[in-house]
This record gives sequence, C-alpha cells and structure tokens, in this order.
Amino acid sequence: RTRQLPDETAAIRLLLSHPNAQIIVAKPMIDRMVGLLVTDVEQTLPVSDRVTVKNGSLFGRSRTANVHGIAHTHGKIHLEMEANQELADLQLVYQGEVESHCRAIVGSVTVAMQTLGPVRAVTPIQISLQGIELLTTKVLPQVKTSVTGVSAQSNFIRRLGNRRVHEPESLRQMNSRARAKTANLIQLEMGVRVTTALEEIRAELQKNQASMDNFQDVLAPIAREGATVQWSGIESSTEGITVHALSQRREQFGAVNRCPLTSSADVQFRLHVSFFNNLAETIMAGKTFTDEYFMKYSKILQAELPPALMVHSRSVRWAIVAAKPRPLEITIPAPNQFRIELRMQQVEIGDEQFDCPSIATINYGLVENEYGDTYLERQGDIELESPISTPNREFLVQKLQAFFAPILDGGGVALPEGGSLGRLRGLKPHGVIANHDWLTLGVDVPTEFLEQWMPLAK
Repeated sequence: RTRQLPDETAAIRLLLSHPNAQIIVAKPMIDRMVGLLVTDVEQTLPVSDRVTVKNGSLFGRSRTANVHGIAHTHGKIHLEMEANQELADLQLVYQGEVESHCRAIVGSVTVAMQTLGPVRAVTPIQISLQGIELLTTKVLPQVKTSVTGVSAQSNFIRRLGNRRVHEPESLRQMNSRARAKTANLIQLEMGVRVTTALEEIRAELQKNQASMDNFQDVLAPIAREGATVQWSGIESSTEGITVHALSQRREQFGAVNRCPLTSSADVQFRLHVSFFNNLAETIMAGKTFTDEYFMKYSKILQAELPPALMVHSRSVRWAIVAAKPRPLEITIPAPNQFRIELRMQQVEIGDEQFDCPSIATINYGLVENEYGDTYLERQGDIELESPISTPNREFLVQKLQAFFAPILDGGGVALPEGGSLGRLRGLKPHGVIANHDWLTLGVDVPTEFLEQWMPLAK
C-alpha cells in the first residue's frame, strides 16, 4: 500500500498472480484464414536483365550480356508458428519450384539457358499489443542454371563461346545471378500478397469499429466504475496464439494457477474466477443496489421478468448494500459446479434498515441439454445467513431466488440481425468446461463465417 520496493513487489506479484483471462486461437483455424487470404502461387513472369560478364569469363574481357526470357513459378503457401512468450511469431512460408528459359546475347554469341530448382521463401510476421509488424522476406533459392545451347554466326565463334560458357567461373556467375534474380522475384511477389492481405484486414476492422463502439457503449457504466480489463500480453506456440488479459486493480490479484483445461475448439475463452470476483469487487463494494437494479438486470439473465422482481406502486421497496471487500465471490468447488456468495453489510426492507452482515449462498450446476445448449441450473434453495427477523429473511430470500432463478441461460440477450455483431450468429458453440477455478468456453468458426468476414475471400 505504501508503494515501497516497487521492483520487488512486482516480482512477487508475477509469481503469485497470473493473467485471469485468455483468448486462444488454434492453429488449424489460422491455417484456414491463411488459405483464404494467400492461396497457392502460380504465375509466369517476363525476365529481363543486363549482366556485366567480368574479365576471364565468357570472352576473356568484360562484356555486357542482355538476358530475356520467361520464368514460371508454382508452389504453396503455408503458416509456421514459433514458440515465443513475448509476442506472436508467425512465418508465412512459400515452398515451390522455379523454371526459367532465357537467352543471353553477348556480342555475336547467343546462349540459351535453363534455370530449375526449388525455392523456399519466409515472410516473418510479428504480432504484439502494439500492432502487426511485417519483416523482410527471406528467400532461399536452390536453383541451378544449365546451358542448353550456344549459337553464333560462325562455327569458330560458336565453339569458342561454348568452351568459355562452360568454364567453372562462368557457371558460377550464371548460377549466382540466377539465384539473385529468383530471390528478387519471389520476394516482391510475397511482399505484395502479404501486404495486400494485411491492409484488407485492417480496413475490415475499421469498418466494423462502429458496431464495436455500440457494444462498448453497453459496457460504459462498468468502465466508469473503474472495472476495466487490461491486455497484458500475447504469445505464440506451435498450437496457436494466446492473448492474455487481466482484471485486477493494484490491491487485487489475478489467477493463482495457470489454466489446466484444454479444448479442441477453434477459439477458446478462458476465465478464472478472480476475473469475475475482481470486477464484482470494483463495481459493487460498499454500493447500494435497489430493487429497480435487480429488476433491470434480471431482464438480461432471464427471458422473462419474474413477478417477484416487478417494481410498482404497491410493491414493498427493498435494497441491499454490498459488503467490502469481496461482496460477490464465485468459486468452482467441483467440476462444472459453481458456488456464489453474495455478502451484504446492510439490508433495507420497506421502512426498516438492518445494519448487520448477511451472506446468501447460491449453488449452480453447469448443464448441457440434448441440443447442445449450455445453461446454469440452481441446486436447491438459496441459503441465507442473517440475524434479521424471519419474515424479513423470507422476504429477502424470495427476492434473491427470483433474481438467481432456477435456470439462468442469458435468455434476455439477443444478437442483432445483420451488421458486424449479427455475424456472430454464425459461430458454433463447442462446449463449456468449469474446473480448477477456471471456466473455458469453446467456439468453432465455420469457413462460411470467415468468408463473410475476410474481404479477400469474398
């Protein structure tokens, strides 16, 4: 609290507090995205070059060779990912073949050449919280050039040219120049493809910004309370990309353990109970929550407003004051089991005010029906520990049981038709797992969804 020894405090926090929210994008889905953006490469390009043939090569003195022809490349682009805990380290790799047929004119001698061989090109892409950085493409050509014919106006010149062109130094120079030219062509092609893809992705994200701004407006009241989520890092592995986030104020801690749960979903959302508990403490601690508040938010948690939570002129008004610290605490005592504890330091019912600690405990089980829908099913009645009188305790239990209903499925939330948020309807749930104080939600992303979102695939 005194902020002394900041470096030592930060080091201890790093050992005790891990990010309590993660988004994991699996490599198979990233591979599908790459397949839609940068497809197989096959093209034929004209080749034009001027080469200075050094002394001791073709004709024993420096001459200029004019080279013309065509080059045909064909291959595939795939994605490779490196393990990196500091940023997402991706590599777009082109693996293909090059075949080139050219004619080099040196004075009165014409040399026909053929260049063949495999080519590997790697374009590194680094993704961090600061943005996307495209590094220089590295090309590793393993092509070789062979002479397929020498022609001249006289046999003497032709024989002399044929002998000179097959000298080791001449062959070395031809191979070196062929590799350099191949590297330049592939580097330009990869640069254009990757740069175009990234520009289109950025443009699509800006296009969707308006819809995301509307979503942020819904969360604005929470943000005003200081309950913000901070992106804390991004890393890559051979399995995918992980984005870390932290819901934590200076006096709070994140997850005490790393998430042990795994899923084969395209995208995973992992949330530790500290994520919810820290947000709840920031928003609720010491604040008053009226019956109108419970009525408003029950419309989100449930498809229909329970009659017990309706506020009207004849209803008994009531409110609670959340305790501090830890007014709402969620734990996962067993697989797919939730325990919620609501701590109150004051209860108001009608004209009476009770300044005494009260704790309501609610148990839920995570259930998946035969249609694959997941919801929370309350197990038993709410347990209320409170010294208030029995009639008032029964009144408060009735209200809380209406809010923490037997079934919670988020029935009051509906995605809009159309627009960027409407596209989310195309995502497919891939199960929910809760264990070891971590909640993992899996989502599969159909190819049709990617084709709608990614402009180059349209």
